Amino acid sequence: MIRGLYTAAAGMAVATRWQEVLSNNLTNASTPGYKGDRLLTQSFPGLMLSRLNDQKPPGWRVSLRPQVGWLATGAAVRRTAVDFTPGALKETGSPLDLAISGSGFFVVQTDAGEAYTRAGTFTLDQAGRLVTRNGHLVLGVDGVLEFPSTDRAGIVVARDGSVRSGERVLGRLRIVDFTDRSVLTKMGGGLFRAVDVPVEATGYEILQGYLEESNVQAVVEMVRMIETMRSYEANQKAIQAHDQALGKAVNEVGASS
Repeated sequence: MIRGLYTAAAGMAVATRWQEVLSNNLTNASTPGYKGDRLLTQSFPGLMLSRLNDQKPPGWRVSLRPQVGWLATGAAVRRTAVDFTPGALKETGSPLDLAISGSGFFVVQTDAGEAYTRAGTFTLDQAGRLVTRNGHLVLGVDGVLEFPSTDRAGIVVARDGSVRSGERVLGRLRIVDFTDRSVLTKMGGGLFRAVDVPVEATGYEILQGYLEESNVQAVVEMVRMIETMRSYEANQKAIQAHDQALGKAVNEVGASS
């Protein structure tokens, strides 16, 4: 009976964490380049129950322990994983809004080192350098992409990532990818950090005047939130039932003995 309390409580803990993940996904459902999180769960080791103290037939040297069945011991959070499914592409018409069609990430420079993003909402700082909305420098193959004041009109980004203004080629965007994207972790602001060295991306196209939308579908996340809430309530009712049974065992059965 006590084990049932722990099992139900473990289910409530998983449901609570799921609600936090889904709430964050819904909050960023309209954030360009956002990648939704998914909660990976696992079960605690199960137990095979057997009856004890059964009488063995005469002449048998081995005790009989008939199996009662498998007993689950609850669920636990394994880890939170990022869903890197591409989001839909939305046309904005802004020359500094860029989207990657295919695999790959833009590379930006932060105080903590290089970071990677799919959010191409870029702009120019006062020095004419290409930066993210948070002011992080966007890196090209040869370093920072800088636009002289005389070359800021008519910025064109080709599908291979080449950047030019008028007839002047200013560089090419650095687009990288990872053979194992599980090495990427979120660091806020639509950025990812990696514990592995990236490789040059291939098979992609840069679309100027487009943005990649979040891959979160609000309706799907709402349905998951409802399912999670019902799971939480079911475990809550299980705890209440166990509590009532324990109360009767202590107050009624114990008092009559």
